[in-house]
Amino acid sequence: MKTIFDVKKKLSTAKAYTYPFKHILIENFLPEDLYLKSEKMFNDEFFKSKIDGQKKTDVTLNINLSSDQEIIQYGIKNYAETFQMLNFFKTNEFHKTLHDLFGDSLIKIYEKGTRSKKLTRDYYSSLKLGNYGLSKNLKNSSESNPDLNLDTSIKCGINMPSFGEPKSVRDIHIDNPTKLFNALLYFRQEEDDYAGGDLILYRFKEDKIKLHSKVYASHKDCVISKVVPYKRNTLILFINSPNSLHGVVERSNVPLERRYINISSSFKYFQFEISKFQDKKKNFLKKPLTSLKNFIKNTLN
Repeated sequence: MKTIFDVKKKLSTAKAYTYPFKHILIENFLPEDLYLKSEKMFNDEFFKSKIDGQKKTDVTLNINLSSDQEIIQYGIKNYAETFQMLNFFKTNEFHKTLHDLFGDSLIKIYEKGTRSKKLTRDYYSSLKLGNYGLSKNLKNSSESNPDLNLDTSIKCGINMPSFGEPKSVRDIHIDNPTKLFNALLYFRQEEDDYAGGDLILYRFKEDKIKLHSKVYASHKDCVISKVVPYKRNTLILFINSPNSLHGVVERSNVPLERRYINISSSFKYFQFEISKFQDKKKNFLKKPLTSLKNFIKNTLN
């Protein structure tokens, strides 16, 4: 009898790291046979035909496996084991596993500067009551609160081949403040022996949070803490917070795609405010300098 891959056991037995922020890292995440079956999705012509509204010149192309019913039905029919594995990340049981891994420290992430300090507590109160989705029977609430609903996104991500000057998919940043967690499962091709594509985890110097351009941080304010190799069948899952800085090592003249499955869950609203962490000096100067440039430009014209 064929053994079904136990995603919960694989996740719950992983080591939970706290530095530089909450994350787990698992090599050889999938059984080899399931990995090879899942890898085929990146070359599936039906999936590729579903890359909508994206130009071939875009740095990153995504195939959303969790929103289009036609994709979901096709996936269940042709990649049943893979979709069964991915579906676990949409369940109440996964969020309980997340809580088991990281404990009440998750709540502490949001206690300072959150939009509403009780949102995270309500999230876990709901989980303890067995209500995934957070829209019904919230503790101390007589009516549903759809603002707390979690939206889980599952995508096949393809970073296009790079040519010419070295470039990174994205510089140092934290994820959108609506996001609870982010996970990447790498599908590096066997022939890909090129440098770059690794995920870098950063920390702020002197533990002082300083952001600019909303979620981005400057290299001068950050220190590299950990490098997660872009390696086949490796899973990195981390909790989003104002300290969850990460970026991707740039690639140059690489004729091969960087491939991964991206899984994340997001609330409707910000779970922590980022305005208080913005570089005030830069924000203060930005508008006056822009106005001055426009004035000079109009005067010369």
